[in-house]
Amino acid sequence: MEVKYQTVLINSSTSLAFNPKQLLYNYNVSKLAEADSDWSPAQATWYGSPTGAGTDGGACGYGNAVEQPPFSSLVSAGGPSLYKSGKGCGACYQVKCSTNNACSGNPVRVVITDECPGGPCASDAVHFDLSGTAFGSMATSGQADQLRNAGALQIQYRRVACDYEGLTVAFHVDAGSNPNYFASLIEYEAEDGDLSEVELKQGLDSDSWQPMQQSWGAVWKLDGAGANLRAPFSIKLTSETGKILVANNVIPAGGACGYDTYVGRPPYSAFISAGNPVLFQNGKGCGACYQVKCTQNSACSGSPVTVTIADSCPGCDGNIHFDLSGIAFGGLAKPGQANQLRNAGRINYAQTKIAFKVDKGSNPNYFSTLIMYENGDGDLRSVEIQPAGSKSWFPMQEVFGATYKYNVPQWAKPPFSIKLTQIESGRSVVAWNVIPFDWKPGQFYQSNVNF
Repeated sequence: MEVKYQTVLINSSTSLAFNPKQLLYNYNVSKLAEADSDWSPAQATWYGSPTGAGTDGGACGYGNAVEQPPFSSLVSAGGPSLYKSGKGCGACYQVKCSTNNACSGNPVRVVITDECPGGPCASDAVHFDLSGTAFGSMATSGQADQLRNAGALQIQYRRVACDYEGLTVAFHVDAGSNPNYFASLIEYEAEDGDLSEVELKQGLDSDSWQPMQQSWGAVWKLDGAGANLRAPFSIKLTSETGKILVANNVIPAGGACGYDTYVGRPPYSAFISAGNPVLFQNGKGCGACYQVKCTQNSACSGSPVTVTIADSCPGCDGNIHFDLSGIAFGGLAKPGQANQLRNAGRINYAQTKIAFKVDKGSNPNYFSTLIMYENGDGDLRSVEIQPAGSKSWFPMQEVFGATYKYNVPQWAKPPFSIKLTQIESGRSVVAWNVIPFDWKPGQFYQSNVNF
């Protein structure tokens, strides 16, 4: 549910920002012509299941979209000359083979959605590590398995336009985005497919385009450097060949801890609040619980209502300022018979587990998680991670709000244990092996421990 905000203190200013709860925004584009180029030699292998999409999304960050149209599992991981440190994500190629009896010789269009960084992928001048589906599609009808049994082939390839007729450019807003930081996965870029430059224009600035930085894969980011970013956003895409597409006002206005629609469910139940900088603490205040009450209005019950910091209100004035949801604000009113007044303070979520929601952009080299329902103080001083077989704890970095990340070294393997340390009490809790060996992006994992 979408929660409207209503302020407790007068003369407040609520931030105008894009809404990370609405993750996907589309922009219509027209059909573009195919490219025509000469065929060149390359090496090809395949990975994943025989009829699958290689992996769940891969290093470009497309997630399970690789299994759906327009990709339809016809995708490939690219060696360094194709992946181009992520700038090759989304590029389209035709591939065909003729060196095996099972080869049809007919071209198949594939999209670069993943990276193949080592082995022959790195040593070959051009290497496609195709999905099982794409590799089999080069075969004569009925001989896909025979071709896959070859394992590796010399193929021919050429660059082609990404013709997504009738579809849209899609901007998938990263769950870590907030009023001071914006990141988006860019999908279905027609024609060239890959991007050399991405720029953003804020709603209150009609002239200035700000360059976005490539975060990883097909994810691009803009750091507001402490300044509040103002939606709606327009985004300009420049392809490797210099072609430009402008998506005007594609990211609408809308709010910051990344809890998404879960704020409408227990244990939050929409009793949430945006906090001014004193409460939000640059995101470290996300998840902190407070009791609030009022007595200066005849409608006030004087009874405390428990709220959780789930958003930022950077323009809110005062030493302490709560910008409450409408439901929480209404909870301050007389319900009929008022309960005895209680002192304000932080409380626990009774009988609730700590939950970790793995960010959809996570992959074997990058792990990020949203931390929810932290019993005790709620706000965190530090988050640390321990890979399987290690006795050491490694610090995770705060991305924004209650989301933390860890750049996974090659030796570090799951299951992962996570240690949470509170700001005020200094108490720590360890969620042992909470992220399992077969973890997947976008999934929830819960621990049974409390502070």
